Amino acid sequence: MSASAAEARRANTQISAGARTGHALGRVATYTLVGAVALLLAIPFLWMIGTSLKTDSELVRFPPRLWPDPVAWSNYVRTFTRDDIPIHRFALNSMIVTILAVIGQVLTSTMVGFAFARLQWFGRNVCFGILLATMMLPSQVTIVPVFIMFSKLGWTNSWLPLIVPAWFGSPFFIFLVRQFMLTLPRDLDDAARIDGCNTWQLYSQVILPLCKPVVAAVAVFSFQGHWNDFFNPLIYITDPEKQLLSVGITYLTTVMSIGPVSTPWNTLMAVSLAMTVPMIVIFFAAQRVFVKGVVFSGLKG
Repeated sequence: MSASAAEARRANTQISAGARTGHALGRVATYTLVGAVALLLAIPFLWMIGTSLKTDSELVRFPPRLWPDPVAWSNYVRTFTRDDIPIHRFALNSMIVTILAVIGQVLTSTMVGFAFARLQWFGRNVCFGILLATMMLPSQVTIVPVFIMFSKLGWTNSWLPLIVPAWFGSPFFIFLVRQFMLTLPRDLDDAARIDGCNTWQLYSQVILPLCKPVVAAVAVFSFQGHWNDFFNPLIYITDPEKQLLSVGITYLTTVMSIGPVSTPWNTLMAVSLAMTVPMIVIFFAAQRVFVKGVVFSGLKG
């Protein structure tokens, strides 16, 4: 009996060792594949960085090199200190508009999402259905009547058409917030009401502090949408002094002509990198709560 037990233990040990080896090989293969894909996806970004540091002569070099020699750090100084194309002003304008729009979109989307998720009122589901239906209508379809409305208000050639609509919420963000708030237990509302909280206190002191993941998700999505927005600034703003960075980049291809090349790729890549960095910083700063907010927003509906 003891001999058979020893053989069984040896067999189990061999099976366990084989399983661990297979698991380790699987992890190595997975990490290798993920690393290769990540490197492949990083090549365009590395190429953009390298191009932004190339001299004018290096741009037309053949065969091209990923990393230039010498490195022209002066490209960034030259790009952001020009007077004829004030890239630094465009970047500041974009940051102001984006921050104001994000604040408004986060605030109003959480408030409306709270009303749909936690409050009981007549016609709530009908209104929510209408809200979702508006997501099926592309913004380009309504651009003419919206432009006429803003023109009648005297808001054209200003930042108001880019900021004010954000303070009325976004259907997609309201949907995300509602879905997340539905996952929170109703006992919280009852306990808060018993303690004497009114509706505003329930929203601001009980529910909203628990919604950091979805708030981060809304903030990141909103920042990305407004920071990269090209269509609306192009339509509503005509004064170059008020223009945003997304449109200001196009001025480089129409105004500048550097050396032997007709398109200043090193300057364009320097500006493009400056436009990309804030999005990367925002995403990694809010990565944990951002992913959690996106995941939990679809658990209950």
